[in-house]
Amino acid sequence: MARLFRKLFMRSKRQYTNIDQTKERKTESTRITRPAHFLFRIESFTQLSHENYESPEFECGDHTWKLSLYPNGNTKLGGKGHVSLYLVIADAENYSLESDVHAMFKLFVFDQKQDSYLTIQDDQVRRFSTMKKEWGFTKLISLKKFYDATRGYLVDDSCVFGVEVLAIPPAVKLGSLSVVRGPRDEIFTLKIEKFSTLDDAHFSEPFTVQGHQWKLVMCRSKESKLKGERRCFLLTPHGRVGSKLFVRGAMRVKSVGGSSFSGFPRDCWFGDSVASSMEMAAVTLSDLTDESGSIPDDSVTVEVEILTITKLATSESK
Repeated sequence: MARLFRKLFMRSKRQYTNIDQTKERKTESTRITRPAHFLFRIESFTQLSHENYESPEFECGDHTWKLSLYPNGNTKLGGKGHVSLYLVIADAENYSLESDVHAMFKLFVFDQKQDSYLTIQDDQVRRFSTMKKEWGFTKLISLKKFYDATRGYLVDDSCVFGVEVLAIPPAVKLGSLSVVRGPRDEIFTLKIEKFSTLDDAHFSEPFTVQGHQWKLVMCRSKESKLKGERRCFLLTPHGRVGSKLFVRGAMRVKSVGGSSFSGFPRDCWFGDSVASSMEMAAVTLSDLTDESGSIPDDSVTVEVEILTITKLATSESK
């Protein structure tokens, strides 16, 4: 039983130990072109006695960076027997969560005999932030390979490391789409007198729904056969919309005698380059007359309800 417990404990310990280890994915190659952004030359490499050294800072892609070197490996992450090298963002405190820096990078080791660079590339886009300031390789190059006299990585106890960084710029524009339902049971009501005799367009006072102002317009139909008989009701923004809006609304027209007309829900885009008004309903006088063939008091009540407003907007990213 004790032996079985020890086996289960050791298996659990191995699984726990591996939880926080980041799997490194890298591609190695050789090239003769030197790194474009930063070179870090080290003299008396074998005399380095500290576990970790940082390079001077350098600018690239509107950000400040530095290299973090472990000459004998970052043993806490399993780098024993290797050189460990990481790219560190030095100004992470200047960025919010929404503006973390995403970047791809390459690290280099200079072969002084072949006049070429061992290139180690991270195969993923990495996110640099206040919570995770550095990415790199715990096993950049083995110490056996690095110290090999037939190679040129360490000559006269000096070596050169390098880095290239491709920081992905944030989107210039940020698009958003939001759908807002109109207030439940909030209906705009307009009473129109002398309904049958109005000739010109009749405008309501502005009313506000979800931060946007609207007006209702009533006018005679432009269709010659129905001119004088048909009335059109239009919903139009009061002032500039500012962003593109998709509005869905419904309307009812009632006479004093109880006759009414209800239009089907209508929808329309509003914005600088699209429609400036939406026809909510078209009513003929006969829709509202009573048994005598006239509209009581020649007045009607119009009810308008905004069902939903969909807002499509763009803004500058931060």
